Amino acid sequence: MYMRKIKIYLACILLLAYSFITKADTADIKYRKEISQYGITWSFDRPVKSGRFITGDWWVVGPVTILKITPGPGPVRTDNNTLQVNRWGDTSLQIDTLMRNGSMIVYKAGNSQGYDSRNSSYKDSCSIKLPFVLGTDLSLVSSISNETSLCNCNVGGLP
Repeated sequence: MYMRKIKIYLACILLLAYSFITKADTADIKYRKEISQYGITWSFDRPVKSGRFITGDWWVVGPVTILKITPGPGPVRTDNNTLQVNRWGDTSLQIDTLMRNGSMIVYKAGNSQGYDSRNSSYKDSCSIKLPFVLGTDLSLVSSISNETSLCNCNVGGLP
């Protein structure tokens, strides 16, 4: 009898928690022309149905057309970085002005990225081009590149 009461109490608590979370999640569902997070703004061609996950990250009901991303993805005029190499004489960084602040759809895990061309893993084909139609069941990941390539290549005090 005691165990049955505990199960009933737990069921009631879970039901209340679920209804609270459901109401909180649906409270801010709106049609928005743009959304912003972590200093990045995505602008759409029309207001799109959107809201936030419990983590605070945004979702939109696709397909949607993204017209603009701020800060803007693309090349930079100059690269004033000084590349440092590690004790073996190599670095994964390179002087390259092709892409900063890139965005990409991650279809699968791999060794290529479309965010910043200073890294040797950069592939232009991974970067989205604007305007971009974001289909359903896809996640867009956008980045803000550092202006300088901070490299502490002597990790652990090794020369």
